[in-house]
Amino acid sequence: TEPTPPRSDACANAAEETALTACRVKQFRGIERQRVLAEQKRLTMAQDDQELQASIKEAAAAWVAFRGAECKVLTSENRGSGFDAYWNYCLVRLTEQRLVDLSKNADLP
Repeated sequence: TEPTPPRSDACANAAEETALTACRVKQFRGIERQRVLAEQKRLTMAQDDQELQASIKEAAAAWVAFRGAECKVLTSENRGSGFDAYWNYCLVRLTEQRLVDLSKNADLP
């Protein structure tokens, strides 16, 4: 199933910081599950090519490392109150983009 970026932010109306953080964590867990499934699909499609599977695993690991480093940069000014909400929102946004990229490349040889 192709990911659909949310048209509206389900967490935007959270009444307090703890509710916002909980909502962002839930969003991230859901989108991360989708990313893992998309990566597993890529591995399945390459099941007859161990070299390609190794490259897919390497690319996935590198992307996860990039995501973490990029979110450190993007959230560096938000280290105080609400940091966890900012951090998880960053993870969600980047993972949504990764899913879009993976779906665009799904048909490439």
